[in-house]
Amino acid sequence: MSILLAITTYNELEITEKCVISALQSEIPIDIILIDDYSKKENIKQLLKKYNIRFIGKISHTGLTPSWNIAYRYFIQNDYDYLFISNNDVLIPKQSIKIMIDEFKKSDCFIVCPSSTKLGAGIGQCGINQGLTQLRYHSNININDYSNYQLVQDILLDNRYQSTKHLNIFNGFFFGMSKKIKEFQYNNDNLFSTKLINICNEIDLHQRIQKKYQNKILYVPYAFIYHHKAKTIDIKKRDDLSKLENKYK
Repeated sequence: MSILLAITTYNELEITEKCVISALQSEIPIDIILIDDYSKKENIKQLLKKYNIRFIGKISHTGLTPSWNIAYRYFIQNDYDYLFISNNDVLIPKQSIKIMIDEFKKSDCFIVCPSSTKLGAGIGQCGINQGLTQLRYHSNININDYSNYQLVQDILLDNRYQSTKHLNIFNGFFFGMSKKIKEFQYNNDNLFSTKLINICNEIDLHQRIQKKYQNKILYVPYAFIYHHKAKTIDIKKRDDLSKLENKYK
């Protein structure tokens, strides 16, 4: 079984490094690649050398969706079993990817999504999801403190507050896919719509899946990813995204 984690980057070197450090602690073996949207190359190269991470760069700033398509092509061309696409503004607990892989094995799904802090995967689940809400009331853990990200995962896994459920929408800050997703390529070797640049690429993919299948996007509430509250997207884009996502709640 082979797993690829593709982290999309655009500047924010300090927060990217924290993401990489967390990913390197994964409980299950993964390959990591950074796909950079024309950041300051000298800084990114320093990071790659420090952690021995593979890298694909662009010759110009083209946006998030082309980065996702690069990740998808790398996934297919190198015959990985699973692909996880991640923002660089997240922290990944050591068990989280394994938990989602286990759900892939149990479920006939194409995409899996984790719990998160607010403005992450929870957007499609009405803010902070039920499992994390219960966690807030049954412990003294501050889930919005990034230093607690591993502890939050430990507690959620121990208690399994909430069973998996199918989503009406998922958020693209972190999600995984299996090879089955190849059925929904947009065109040529692109999975995501080439008409989109930064937002609603995941909504477009979900709509294409739903036209043929129901219940193929799985939400795994006891897999946790800490999200730095949309650190790498500006306020206007965040507002535009929220308006569009509200249509699908």
